Parts: sequence; structure tokens; C-alpha cells
Amino acid sequence: MVWLFTVKGGPDATVVGTAHPYGGYNTHARTDWGKWCEKWLKRRVIAITLYTLVAIVAFTLSPVLLLGLYIADLIRIKRLKKENEHVDRDVLTAGSHLTYTRTGLFFLSYLFAEMCGVWVFGLGDYLLHNALWLVQYAFAKDAQTLHNTTQDRWLRWVYTAQYWWGARLLCNQCFLALGLEYTLDGKEEIEQDRPYILLMRHSSTADVLMPQFMFSEAFRMRYVVKKEILWDPGLDVMGNRSPNLFLSRSARDADMDAELQSMKNLVADYTPQSNIITSIWPEGTRFDAKKRRQILERLESNAEKERNTAAAERERPVVGKDVTISAEEMYQRAQALQHTLLPRTGGVLALLEENEAKGHADVIICGHVGLEKLANFWDFASGKLGHVTVHVKLWRIPYADIPKDTV
Repeated sequence: MVWLFTVKGGPDATVVGTAHPYGGYNTHARTDWGKWCEKWLKRRVIAITLYTLVAIVAFTLSPVLLLGLYIADLIRIKRLKKENEHVDRDVLTAGSHLTYTRTGLFFLSYLFAEMCGVWVFGLGDYLLHNALWLVQYAFAKDAQTLHNTTQDRWLRWVYTAQYWWGARLLCNQCFLALGLEYTLDGKEEIEQDRPYILLMRHSSTADVLMPQFMFSEAFRMRYVVKKEILWDPGLDVMGNRSPNLFLSRSARDADMDAELQSMKNLVADYTPQSNIITSIWPEGTRFDAKKRRQILERLESNAEKERNTAAAERERPVVGKDVTISAEEMYQRAQALQHTLLPRTGGVLALLEENEAKGHADVIICGHVGLEKLANFWDFASGKLGHVTVHVKLWRIPYADIPKDTV
């Protein structure tokens, strides 16, 4: 069990916060009070208050809001009929074309899930757990037995709550509201009661929730995600109750060393029987044509500089061992990838390095298509997601087949 991310360093080194109770992310706060202020005063008080106020207003006005959106959809469909008289009437009036209504239902479902995450599973679970602790305290034979019993129960509660909140409420209800369907190929190869490292394709905000949707019923999930996601109060409350890493994508030098060590800690307690999946998105940011073009231009410029330099500089090892690659080769690899960005290898290699030392976990690669249209709010409102099927494919790579000479 990894509750505490620990990184050794001097007095100026980055201190890594704890997953319980301060949060699994790197921080420059030096004291418990500083960590508490960063967590509550600088983030949670603001985010929880804002989300709660918006939810109260949205739920109160929801009948009027949904009626207005439905009327707007009828007007839109009527206009489409006039502009496209040859289009089948049933197609135009299908539920997948109730764009504005589905958008409204999605955001109401999302706000409902957020409030459940904060107030029901968050505060409610915490109060109930502590009430049971007080009852057990009165009858416990010794402090160690009390600690072991309550710790084990709390972990079971946390992962059960994460499944119901993340997979059933947040994913299922939001997918239903949007009218999304999905297919999943390869899950039959994923055996329980063993650990895995999951490498996800990143094409949309929504695919951050896919591992929870696919695996949390059977596995205890861990995540490497960007720190900014903590401004989502439901994800903040639920995600900080189990080992996860919320990393800073702009970290450099010593801060990056702390991030990589924290990633290693996520798999440091793996055993061959661990029923755990640690998920990471190697691309580091969502794929789109513009980002791919910008990365290719930067890599091409680096390759040109390398070619024009008498003593061509090689990129420094990413982690631990002698892993090097020329700028020209990086450009060629990135150019060959048409639907993904060039992976950022540091985090993945850190996980694999620790896995080689202790866990011996298999690797799962997850590819998917269908969510590319979901990048921002306007993609919802434009109706791009109407009648979309998301196709998901899993590939399992046994530990024995993972190359060891580059890890």
C-alpha cells in the first residue's frame, strides 16, 4: 500500500505531498499548515463552493432549462427539414439529434455526479467511517487491531465508492445522456489478481475516465494525471483517498526527478498477486492535428540543428540508464505516427524500471476511436457527439515480452 510519496533531498528540494491527507502531488510547501492551505484554502474551498452553487441553480432551474432546450431542438429540427427536404423524417427527429437537450442532460448528470462525489461519497463516507471507528474503539482489544481493521475497511470503502462514483455515476450516466455507445475488444485477456501498467491513448478529455469505466469493478485503480484536474472537486476528493499522482506537466530538473520518483512509488508495492492497474497517458496531452503539426515542426527544427552541428548532440538519458535517441530519429518516429503524438517516455520508463525491480506486471495498451470530436464545451453544443460509437481495443503484453535492455 502506497499512502506516502517520499522523496529524499536537501532543504531546497521539492516536498512530495501525501496521498492521505494532503494529496498525491508535488508541492513546495514546507509545513503541514502550508500543505493544508494549498489543498483547502487555495483550491477546495473555491472549487467546491463554486460547483455547489452552480449545481443548486442548475437543479432548481432544470425543468425550465430542459424544456427550453427541447423547444430549441424542435426549432432546429424544423429548420433542418426545410433545408434538407430529401432527408428522412425519422432520422431528423431521432434522439441523437436532440443536441441541446442531450447537452443539458449531460451537464446535469455531471453536476449530480460531482455533488455525490463531494457530499455523499466524500463527506458521507468520511463521517460514517469515523462513527464506526468510535464504536469499534469502545470495544477494541488493542490499538493495533483497531488500526488494521479500520484501515482495511477504509480501503475497501474507498475503492467501492470510486467504482460507483467514477464508473457508474460519472461515466455511465454521462454516456447515457449523450447517447454514446461503445465496443470493447480484448478485455477477456485481462486476468484478475495480478498487477498491470495501462498505457492509454489520449485524444479527449473523456478518455481520462475510461480506465475507471473499464476496470474499476474488478481492480483497484491508480492514475498518473495532470495536477490541474484537481480543480474538479469530485476527482479531487475521490482521487486523493487512494494512491494516485497528480503531476505538474511543466516540472523541470529537480522537480521532474521528484515526479518520476513519485511515479515509481505507484508500482513499488506491486506483487505478482496485486489486483492493481496503474494508468498513464504517455502522449501527455490530447492529440489533434494542430498539436501534431507543432510538435513535428519543433522536432524538424531540432533535427536540422543537429545535422548542422559538427558534434551532434545526443539527447540526455530520460531515466536511470543509457536510453538515448537522436533528434533526427525522434522526428522520423513522430512523423510516422498519424493518429497519436510522440510519446513522452520519461514517465513510462520510470514505471517500467520500478516494475522490473519489483512488480513484474504485464502492460496493457489501450487504443480507441470515437472520442476525438470531444475536445471542449462547443463540441457538446455543436452536436458532434450525436449517435457516436466509441471503439476500444486492448492489447496485453506479458512481462516476459517487455524489452529489458532499454529499461
